[in-house]
Amino acid sequence: MLTSRALLAALALGLPLGACSAGPPSAPPPALPPAPQASASSSVEPIDPNAAAVADMMRQVAAARQLAQRSPLRSLTLARRPLIAKVRAHVDEEVPRDAVRGQGELLVGLGLLPPSYDYEKGVFDLLEAQLAGFYEPGDKTMYLAADLGRKEADATLAHELVHALQDQHWDLGPKLRFRPDAGDATSAVHALAEGDAMSAMLDVLLRPEGRTAIDAPDATLAAEMRAEILLTPSLAEVPTILKASLVAPYVDGLLFVNRLRRSGGWRAVDDAWARPPETSEQLLHADKWRTREAALVIPMPPPDALGPGWKTLYTDTVGEQGVRLVFEEWGKRGAAVRAAEGWGGDRAWVMARRRGDEEELVAALWVRFDGAPAACREAEEAYELAARAAGGRPEREQTTCRERADTGPLVVARRGCDLLLVGGPYKHGGAKAEARGSCGDARAWAEGLLSHDRPRKTQR
Repeated sequence: MLTSRALLAALALGLPLGACSAGPPSAPPPALPPAPQASASSSVEPIDPNAAAVADMMRQVAAARQLAQRSPLRSLTLARRPLIAKVRAHVDEEVPRDAVRGQGELLVGLGLLPPSYDYEKGVFDLLEAQLAGFYEPGDKTMYLAADLGRKEADATLAHELVHALQDQHWDLGPKLRFRPDAGDATSAVHALAEGDAMSAMLDVLLRPEGRTAIDAPDATLAAEMRAEILLTPSLAEVPTILKASLVAPYVDGLLFVNRLRRSGGWRAVDDAWARPPETSEQLLHADKWRTREAALVIPMPPPDALGPGWKTLYTDTVGEQGVRLVFEEWGKRGAAVRAAEGWGGDRAWVMARRRGDEEELVAALWVRFDGAPAACREAEEAYELAARAAGGRPEREQTTCRERADTGPLVVARRGCDLLLVGGPYKHGGAKAEARGSCGDARAWAEGLLSHDRPRKTQR
């Protein structure tokens, strides 16, 4: 499924479960643990020519995942075009237009997407290229693409039918429904769902070889899964941030689930569903999930902090996972991971105002790192990554700004444990953008916000 509400998860907002299931990476090593069989009432309603194959795979999945099927399942095989149309309709119904637009403008404003890139179209093009099938909690139906080969169909069914079992046991719909300002929380549950499905899928597919998902080295699995998307020749023209956002829930979720399985088997994963991670930080660091370490809440600055006429178009939290994806655009993955590990909380937003016939936009990301202000090593590393990307020469407590002809100034500012990125103001219409501000004003606004108008941060 592609259901991440993280604003960098490639419009994964509100898409059905499994909307972008990739085939399994090759994985290494030994036999499945004893597993209960699916209940005698397990069935797939006979409305699809593939219903028998779906029912057979459900029996295998229920045994591997050690969850009984509790209710019948509908299945439907569709051509790719109506399949993607169903996903589009779901997004249109679930996700406000300003949220979709705001995600795109945040990426443009911070320099992560070119202004000429059609964000929504690009995401759906990527989705359509990867679409194999999905489980829809709303109508309890397994949808399968009609043009799949046998191996791809088996992998897709093995993955998506785990989502069906998750839904029957833990009611996925409400957990993954779009909620304003809940991006990181929903992304954490989304990654749990995908990691659970990936791990069980690999068990099913590797069983003939006497191997399971937890026999494979985590680093090997993660590298192969990332490479499958990031290095695919047919996706060469897709911006890296979108491809990385697409694969992140699967990789991060699988690593979380496999760690739980190694320590406590599938029962430990069931316990995670009983109290799911509340942030992607908890998902990435199981010790923080166990202690329920809360995020620092950064309130949205008032629109008039920018001046008269500004209104909030979009705001959300991106979490440690989203912050890491941003940093990966500016440096090597290892450095990005280290810098993001100090994440304590964040606030992302896009503001807009009308000036005559024009609309001006400003995008910002404010991250607060854990620790005492004088010892925020990760904040220093993050500032160095971002400042170099903005063309600056990083020094402690410095503010860097770069003028851009299309999307206006890009400011990177750090004060203690706080890092603030601001892009704009700029005008963006169609494929063109034009700067509507200078570094002088943008720098003064960022420094003023950090130094004087810092929002109070409280524990959730």
